[in-house]
Amino acid sequence: MHQQTSKLIFVTRHGRTVANEQGLVQGADDPLSEHGLHQAHVLANRCTRLDIDAVVSSPFDRARETAQVVAEALQMPAEVSDLFRERLRPSSLVGLPRDGSERWTFDQAEREHQDDPQWHYEDEENHFEAHARAKRAQDFLVSHPGRRVLIVSHNNFIKHLFASMVAPEMTPQQFESFSNFLTTYNTGISIVSYHENHPVLPWRLLTLNDIAHL
Repeated sequence: MHQQTSKLIFVTRHGRTVANEQGLVQGADDPLSEHGLHQAHVLANRCTRLDIDAVVSSPFDRARETAQVVAEALQMPAEVSDLFRERLRPSSLVGLPRDGSERWTFDQAEREHQDDPQWHYEDEENHFEAHARAKRAQDFLVSHPGRRVLIVSHNNFIKHLFASMVAPEMTPQQFESFSNFLTTYNTGISIVSYHENHPVLPWRLLTLNDIAHL
């Protein structure tokens, strides 16, 4: 039986940042690069043809900058929700090379303790916390009054959000495989539909990482 679509969620990753271009671990306040700002404007132009009725952004600077460009083009405010921020990494790694020894040490330690929901290397957010937040983000989307909502978020959290839609209790090992399989490009657009009357899997992925506007 055909399931009626209740709403469409457009999910995009923020524009490219200076830290992206320099290969550095990002924090909350990394700004868009010149190229990233251009991507945001191109995304905004694309969004004017998508009949979007709400824009919701992560509070991190790079996402808010991207969302603001889009919201101005759509002549609407950009909401901000902490639910859509990036998964937090140890503060001591911010600004260091993504492929450096410090990041490698953290990745190895995290993998060794990945089944322990209480374990932390420092002040980061672990898999279980990020996945629980992704499920809360789902609840937010379901209850949001918008019918065609644009979410501006981040690479890793977008993967957590989609993973939670597929398997609410996905293990860290399963998520690692899922994450490695998916690629999110800066300002690429993915679309998921929500079907409120579906008894088992209300979410459907319609489009993944559309970058035709780039």
